[in-house]
Amino acid sequence: TRARPGLRYAMMRAVLGTCHAGAGASVRACSRSVSTAVQIPAHLKPHSGMTVFQEFTEMANRFSAVNLGQGFPDWPAPDFVVEAAAAALRDGHNQYCRAAGHPLLCEAVAAQYSDRWGREVDPTSQVVVTEGATGGVFTSMQALLQPGDEVVLMEPTYDCYAPAVEMARGTVRRVSLHLPGWERGSSSPVGTAFGVDADALAAAISPNTRAIVVNTPHNPTGRVMGKADLDAVAAALRKADALAGPEMASRGGCVIVADEVYDELCFDQENFRPVASHPGLEDRTLTLGSAGKSLSVTGWKVGWAVGPAPMVAAVAAVNQWTQFCVATPLQVAVANALGAARARGADSLTFFDQQRKAALARRELLVSALNDSGLPAIVPEAGFFVLADTAAWRGQVGRKHYEAASPSRAGCKPAGSPVPDDVAFCRFLTEEVGVTAIPPTAFYSPATEHLAAPLARFALCKQESSISEAGKRLRRAASERGIAGCQ
Repeated sequence: TRARPGLRYAMMRAVLGTCHAGAGASVRACSRSVSTAVQIPAHLKPHSGMTVFQEFTEMANRFSAVNLGQGFPDWPAPDFVVEAAAAALRDGHNQYCRAAGHPLLCEAVAAQYSDRWGREVDPTSQVVVTEGATGGVFTSMQALLQPGDEVVLMEPTYDCYAPAVEMARGTVRRVSLHLPGWERGSSSPVGTAFGVDADALAAAISPNTRAIVVNTPHNPTGRVMGKADLDAVAAALRKADALAGPEMASRGGCVIVADEVYDELCFDQENFRPVASHPGLEDRTLTLGSAGKSLSVTGWKVGWAVGPAPMVAAVAAVNQWTQFCVATPLQVAVANALGAARARGADSLTFFDQQRKAALARRELLVSALNDSGLPAIVPEAGFFVLADTAAWRGQVGRKHYEAASPSRAGCKPAGSPVPDDVAFCRFLTEEVGVTAIPPTAFYSPATEHLAAPLARFALCKQESSISEAGKRLRRAASERGIAGCQ
């Protein structure tokens, strides 16, 4: 018989109540075994903590230290660069642009590299704009790698490279740039301390090698790779080709990712050798650059990748599904500023010439301060930084500087690993001397970080007044502690 409406409603409530009760019990059972906290995927955990730059910048602020840690200029951006940005905003460049880059910037970058490489670079197919060089590193690895691919990094290596490789499910292979015979206790040119070991680089190559990252001028050492260094890279590429299987060969084999963000900051510009101009590397190199370092606007995050059209297209494909496009007005501003930066003034110098001259003066000021303070400088050939030997100061570092955990090491170093000497020294220097440097273990793997123990990285991209004040504090602290200067 058909149930009356009131009875049907009562029956439905009874059935639904039973179902809901069952579902609730199931959910309660699940809630006892499944955490409500969202977990970071395992391959991201090593890279999920604070960066060393955050850790020591916060410490510098807390102790009112002169911050020679993070590599950003502490002076205003050049007037002509700021005006280029204002003009771009006023002129209406405020909407999305082409995902691969605004045509004006792509043309400016293509002209720059055509001149540098001595061959034509097509702005449409061989240039893609990225979110700074760091964005270029990340998108390059996403574009080039498949799970199981290997990428060779040269240590000390800038800290964003390994995370970019591992987030793309690649495997890092490391080669040391440390040269035997470096004389401790006295200031020395960077070329005597760091360079490419051809045999070690060749030994790191396997059938799975997909990329070799070459950073020149190099961060953190300030080394400019010479002919012998790039010959070693070309030889390693040939070995990779010989070992590559059919699948790797079908993808183009091993490639070079050249990070050249300090290209305009070589103290002797004649010494700079673009990786993509070296014999055997011309058609296999993706070059990364940035306006941040060249134009003193690190916060703009406008970079680029230049190279063979297939590699550039792959990077552009990743870009359009991540950033889509870099800030349009800043792209237009950089395009115009690059042209202005190359114009010669009444003194026949370009902005880049003047910038190098000023950077060289700051380098000499910082090297002198370090040497006078018993911190022998490894004199750089380019870039923003000076490494110094801290061995003479080791006895000054108290236990408290070793005992506190380091937030920047929490994710990327083994649990319970001791705080190394360079971290403790940089803490001591910040708290008790009032000068902040960066511990170079951030640029090494756990297996090789012992090589950084006697070193600290100081930034020279600061106003002369900042470097002078840091020098005053270092010299005073050295004198009070009986630490002698060096030559």
